Amino acid sequence: MKNETCNKENLLDNDFKICCFTGHRNFAHSKKIIKKQLKKLILKAIQEQGYNYFISGGATGFDTLAAECVIEVRKQYSDIMLEIAIPHPKQSQYFTAKNSRKYSRVLKKADYKTVLFPTYTNYCYHARNKYMVNKSSLIIAYFNNLPSGTKHAITYAQQQNKTIWFIENY
Repeated sequence: MKNETCNKENLLDNDFKICCFTGHRNFAHSKKIIKKQLKKLILKAIQEQGYNYFISGGATGFDTLAAECVIEVRKQYSDIMLEIAIPHPKQSQYFTAKNSRKYSRVLKKADYKTVLFPTYTNYCYHARNKYMVNKSSLIIAYFNNLPSGTKHAITYAQQQNKTIWFIENY
């Protein structure tokens, strides 16, 4: 896998309104309810705010659900772009078979795949989250207030004065 967005950085910064997702791998609430709320927020971002580029971190759980929702919404809004920000090439090596299949389907349908590190590092997941937040002006988050990478991403987004929409509030 290679970094497919590296030559398009300036284009992305100038021509797209970018939103990223952060959330937990496990759902504390019904996945069906979360998906419905998530889709509603994605449509709100597109219809009311003009967002047209979405970034998912590709992890299991909320990241994958968010990517799948963007792919569904593209049936209605064909100009919407999806990027998967991959912390390292072997991110999926410990996924279950079912999650590996979902990940492969999402990667095939993504417009861009950005691999941030050539191998795993202790920092690669945090770096992936910072990359997504830095590129985005809106973050859609599924957060249960527990210490996690999601909490770090949200704290960083707040420090950067980014707009955050939380699933629980909708």
